Amino acid sequence: MESELIDSKEVDVHQIEDANKKRKVLDGPIDKPIDTDQNIKNNQSNIEKFGMSKKQYKRMKKNEEFQQKKELLKQNRKEEKAKKNERKKTKVNDSNDKISTPKVVQKESGIKVLIDLNFDTYMTEKELKSTATQLLECYSENKKSKYPLGLSLYASSLTDLMHKTLSNLTDYQNWKKFVTFSKHFSELSSTDFKLEDCTQKYCYLTADSPNVIESLEKDTIYIVGGIVDKNRHKGLCYAEAQKHSVSHGRLPISEFIHLSSRKVLTINHVVAIMTNYVNNGDWKSSFLNVLPERKLASAKDIEPVQSSLPAEINSTGGITSNEAVELENKS
Repeated sequence: MESELIDSKEVDVHQIEDANKKRKVLDGPIDKPIDTDQNIKNNQSNIEKFGMSKKQYKRMKKNEEFQQKKELLKQNRKEEKAKKNERKKTKVNDSNDKISTPKVVQKESGIKVLIDLNFDTYMTEKELKSTATQLLECYSENKKSKYPLGLSLYASSLTDLMHKTLSNLTDYQNWKKFVTFSKHFSELSSTDFKLEDCTQKYCYLTADSPNVIESLEKDTIYIVGGIVDKNRHKGLCYAEAQKHSVSHGRLPISEFIHLSSRKVLTINHVVAIMTNYVNNGDWKSSFLNVLPERKLASAKDIEPVQSSLPAEINSTGGITSNEAVELENKS
């Protein structure tokens, strides 16, 4: 019979389509909110007339509501995609408008720095890791393209323990301009440094030295103590220099700035200061560029120490401020 209710699984598609066509008769326009339960009560006779059960009617209403939301979501996605594409176009145009900075090809300054790693027994495992991290920072700072001139870096007394610690941090064996030796620096020869002279001249950098370094010289290999010990072991680097009868000196820190603590710097800070100096020839600005504010008390208003070197780099000299500025302008 026509009025007989049809099971939801056996609903004929044409019945639902006919019901959708006659929806205006039941509930009005499609854009109105659907109140299924109220519609069922108000249109009970019409539902039975069209051969639909309450369950089928509810399903039909929910399907219509879903279709409305689906179209709305589709439209929103389309608008969002258009906005995203517009933002991409704007970003590309902005990047094209920027002036590209040519990469600086770094040259050798001729200044050599050797990090002495002969202090494993004085450090804890945590301090060994800190030392390895500072070596990585030395390498990273020195190879930055913002410096027209770079240092030649070396490390001596590389033990198996430091090798393992450093290898866990980075693939240091592929570093360029950073050569490591397992031998102590006193056992190295001029061929290890590829020097033209038969002998090498060392200068051990230590804060305990009474000698002040006014400029960096190309015929000298500067040794930096590779130790992190939180100042537990004082005077180790100075004692090492005296033990092996090599000259020693300190950076002119107190001549240019006041520190809020001892004049003992980290390995990476010393190397970064030297890298800055070979490029700008100014100790004061090199200290201020590198050292963190917490270590600085104030800067002295005094003239920088004037280098006695000629205006150009030669086989026995370092680099002057005039030449550093000139090289920077050319780059």
